[in-house]
Formats: sequence, C-alpha cells, structure tokens
Amino acid sequence: MASSKGYIEVSYQLVQPHTEWGPRELLAAARAAESGWVVGIVFDGSDEAPKPTVEGAIEARARRWQSSEWGVYWILGKDGAFYFITVFEEDFGEPQFGSSEGHPERMLWFDIRIWRIAEALLHSAALYRLLGVEPDQPYVLSMNHYGLQGREFYASKPLHWIRRGYVSSVERAEWRKVLTQDQVNAALRELVHEIADDLFVRFSFAPVSASAIDRVLDEFLAAYRSRV
Repeated sequence: MASSKGYIEVSYQLVQPHTEWGPRELLAAARAAESGWVVGIVFDGSDEAPKPTVEGAIEARARRWQSSEWGVYWILGKDGAFYFITVFEEDFGEPQFGSSEGHPERMLWFDIRIWRIAEALLHSAALYRLLGVEPDQPYVLSMNHYGLQGREFYASKPLHWIRRGYVSSVERAEWRKVLTQDQVNAALRELVHEIADDLFVRFSFAPVSASAIDRVLDEFLAAYRSRV
C-alpha cells in the first residue's frame, strides 16, 4: 500500500569499526558535521537537542516546516553508525511558482531531492573525518526513498521546470554502496548523478539531462560552501 507521506532514510556504517566514541565525542562531531539544513541537524538548548541514550549513542528529534509533528530523527552510535530519517518537504508546502496546469496533488521535487542526496553524501564524509576515521576507511552508505507510488515528477522552482505527466508506479527506491571519504570528496558529482538517476527512473523514466542535475548541484555546492 502506498504511503501518504514520502520520506528519505539514510544510514552510514563503518565496515570495520576500530574504536568506540563516547557521547561527548559523538556530539562534538555531530555539531561540526551538520550544514544547518536537514541531515544530522543539531538544535541546542531545546527539546529538539541531541540526547544521550542508555546504549551510549546520541539521538535527536526535530519538527519540520512550522509543524507540531516530529519530522526528523537521527541517531549516532558509539561505533560510528549513523541513521537518519525525514519526511519530504513536498508534503508540507507548495512550489515557489504558479502553473497553468495546477500542481500535482502528490509531488516529488527533483531539485530538492538532488540537494538532499548531495547533503547526505557530504555529511557522511564530514562526520567520519571529524570522528578521526582514516579517509580511506570504507563504510556502507544506504539512501532509500519511500512513499513514491502515485507521486508526479515536478520541481520546486520555475528555474527547474520539468514537463508534467511522469508518475511513479513503485513505492520505493533503494541505493547502497561501500564508499570512503576520499571517494565521496573526489567523485561527489558522479555519486549524485548515480543516486538521482536511480530515483528518477522510477518516475516513468522521467527525462532529466545531466546538465539539469549539474545545474542544481552547482547551486547546492555554492550554498553549502557558504555554510561550512
């Protein structure tokens, strides 16, 4: 059965963890790794601030888009395993432009998905660097999108206009790969294309050119570099 809400689930796990970190070390790395957007976001001084768990991990829940509902959750374990889940922005707001055809009832904003994919990749490399993990030490990264069935391929901004009519007939897209920090930093663009293409093909083979993905990614990188 299709989910009424869409969400993205991301996890990183070291292939061979050689050490364990205490909650204070985990919190310091989490604070320094987040970009201020969504993935691994840290809100201090509120009920949304990270908290230690019985098992020695730290975890956080946050609300999204001026909602009273919890929309973000993440946990960082003492072995460096990270898990993050958040609902789609698409389900909480309208695109930033009007359309003579109106807006789809259920959408996937391809430009925002590219931002989140790139953000998660860079967060994984930054988090492990800040934990002192060697840049060539492998980790498994999973990035899964759920709640796709019945969504129409769309964009959040007029600059990224996309032709209407491409709807997903499948509920999810799952991607998994063994990576290192060095690989993420050297091949970020290729990885974003790979994950985005794997997601976008689920929408009736929605045609998105490499240049369109690059244009969105360049916007993201310019904004990201101004934050970190």
